[in-house]
Amino acid sequence: MSPSHKRKGCIITTDENHDRLIPIADVTYIVGRSRASIYRDIKAGTFPRSVKVGQSARWQMPEIQQFVSDP
Repeated sequence: MSPSHKRKGCIITTDENHDRLIPIADVTYIVGRSRASIYRDIKAGTFPRSVKVGQSARWQMPEIQQFVSDP
């Protein structure tokens, strides 16, 4: 069974999400940081940039997983 994270009824598995785009709410939960701190680090170049989908920002799951796994 693969490890997973649960957030308000959704399940974000760490497998099978190679092309998955996730919203900021899921990113903040996974990395354990505030929205403001994430956007501040994007500006500083130390956090993965988002991809625009319409007017929404989404992050690629593999980039977030790599960010979390790197010290």
